[in-house]
Amino acid sequence: MTYIQANFCNSMVDMDIYWLQICAAHLPADQFIDMCIDMFGVREWLSMLPMTPAQAAEQDAMVDGLLTFLAILVSSRTNLGNDELTQSRLEVSTLLAAGDKTHSQLLELMPERSGNAHTRNFETVLKEVTTNAHTRL
Repeated sequence: MTYIQANFCNSMVDMDIYWLQICAAHLPADQFIDMCIDMFGVREWLSMLPMTPAQAAEQDAMVDGLLTFLAILVSSRTNLGNDELTQSRLEVSTLLAAGDKTHSQLLELMPERSGNAHTRNFETVLKEVTTNAHTRL
């Protein structure tokens, strides 16, 4: 399970990623990547030294987590000043791009915003996104 998928973090994931993006933007790139490698504990894996199968399996999972984290960090555009409709469209599209989801799963996975802003445009956006997807097929 990745950080984005954890049910308990839906309300804060946007701000966590946003603050990490700010940190990454203000640090030299090599220093930030070096810190990430240390935090995920994959320096040994990157050194290509022999490991036991158990160590290798654990390190493989951690490298996968690191790469997923970095991909999220460079691709997440949640706090760019989008209006609610544009942001909802982006969030629904992203959730559906990861795989098929039921209506209730999508609604549950939508990041929480102040008030009911995260659900205000949900039905409109969902209809628009799914209509566009069927048109392209």
